[in-house]
Amino acid sequence: MANRRMIHNKSGFRGVIFHPGAQYHHKPWQPYVQACGRRYYNGYYATAHEAAAAYNIMAIKHHGEFAQLNDL
Repeated sequence: MANRRMIHNKSGFRGVIFHPGAQYHHKPWQPYVQACGRRYYNGYYATAHEAAAAYNIMAIKHHGEFAQLNDL
C-alpha cells in the first residue's frame, strides 16, 4: 500500500465529488469512475462515506482486480 496516492479533496475519498447545488442539498455527494475515456456516475448520497462505498463497487465493476479502492 506504499504506492497509494494521498487524497486531497473535500470528501477525503477517491472518486467522490461534492455538489452544493440546491436541487440535491440533502444528498450532495456523487461517486464516479473514469474508464475507457468516459466518466461513469452513480447517483447522489447523503454522506461522503456512502458515496465512497458506492465508488468501490463501481471501481471493481469497471477495473476488476486493478481497481484502487477507498479504505472504509
